[in-house]
Amino acid sequence: MSLQKIFDTIKKNRIFLISTHVNPDPDALASELALAMYLKAQGKKVYIVNEERIPPRFLFLPGIRQIRSLQKGMKIIYDVALIVDCGDLDRIGRVQKILSVDKPLINIDHHETNQYYGNLNY
Repeated sequence: MSLQKIFDTIKKNRIFLISTHVNPDPDALASELALAMYLKAQGKKVYIVNEERIPPRFLFLPGIRQIRSLQKGMKIIYDVALIVDCGDLDRIGRVQKILSVDKPLINIDHHETNQYYGNLNY
């Protein structure tokens, strides 16, 4: 997939939902935070939502408190969802329930086993 299509999608949209796999490790969390930092620098509104709370051992990461844990009945209005460091959509757990099938889904992942579940995949 061309990065240009991903950049074009980001450019023409305003509100983004970012998530990653359950039981996130440092590379997943840092990927979310870096992507959020980039999007905010472009003037975008960003929500980061993961299935569970951040483990206390990762609270030292800059910006980590902007990551929200999924709450019952939570609804996020967004234009595009970005899932990072997760090759299988089922691995984001219950966050799938807040994804809209009519919104673009971008999958950015480095695993060989990636299932290319996004509308755009890199």
